[in-house]
Amino acid sequence: FVPTPAKSHYLFNLRDVSRVIHGVCLAHPATMRDSFSLIRLWLHESLRVFYDRLVDEADRLWLLNELSVIARKQFGQDILTYTNWTEITTENARGFLFTDFMSRLQGTSGSAATKQYTAVTDLETLQRAIENSQEEMNAMNGTNSSLVIFRFAAEHVARICRVLSLPRGHVMLVGVGGSGRRSLARLAAHIVDADLVQIDITKSFGRAEWRDELKALVKKSALGRPVVFLFSDTQAKEEYMIEDIGNLLNSGEVPNLFAADEMITAAESVRSLAQQADRLGNGSIQTLFDFFLSLVRRNLHIILCMSP
Repeated sequence: FVPTPAKSHYLFNLRDVSRVIHGVCLAHPATMRDSFSLIRLWLHESLRVFYDRLVDEADRLWLLNELSVIARKQFGQDILTYTNWTEITTENARGFLFTDFMSRLQGTSGSAATKQYTAVTDLETLQRAIENSQEEMNAMNGTNSSLVIFRFAAEHVARICRVLSLPRGHVMLVGVGGSGRRSLARLAAHIVDADLVQIDITKSFGRAEWRDELKALVKKSALGRPVVFLFSDTQAKEEYMIEDIGNLLNSGEVPNLFAADEMITAAESVRSLAQQADRLGNGSIQTLFDFFLSLVRRNLHIILCMSP
């Protein structure tokens, strides 16, 4: 799958292979008791990393058949054995999901200690879990979100949550206005227990205000909790906004964002965290600031909502 004018985002490399492995590492050893479970999870992560970025039926079917060939060659079984499908179709593939928030149905805390990344065996159970999370979000934030969690929405929430659970996990949601991109992103951020940040772009909003918002965003991300930055194409008033987001996605750093004194303050704010993580080194400002940036890269998740 090479890039073409119609599929310019078809850029696949070894980073994508590493993302599959990162996804496999979301599972707890207790839930992966045998090779059968592990192969099922590998199939799922391959679908999430590669399948979700394909844009037409022919490409998706090719990938499913290629995964079947690989499974038969490497593991001695067709993927039908591992998925309980009756045939290889895109309809079957869309419902093949793993999540780590189903414990909410049993009323558990949903903390990292209690979450178990397991296969979704019943779509209605998944929908009820997401509906429970929506009610919890409304109660905690005083909001009145009343999304109807039909199958398509539930599948997207599960996919978004998976990416937000990964270090440096970022999402692009493509759909027309009013299709629920931002609403599902907010719900997913709540499910993974992340702080949601949105910028209010006004008529008087300029470069200085944008930079101030970014400074607040990266400082918040360095405090240790995951932060979701939700940004839509309708907010992109100026080209520098896209450039700065591109820098955050690539390196976790916006060049010249902090003045010298601000850089010192940011570095000192993570001194205790660096000491706890045994990353204090020689204690210099540069060492601390590098640790500050590593925390930003790990904790900041960007969700871009784009229109076709």
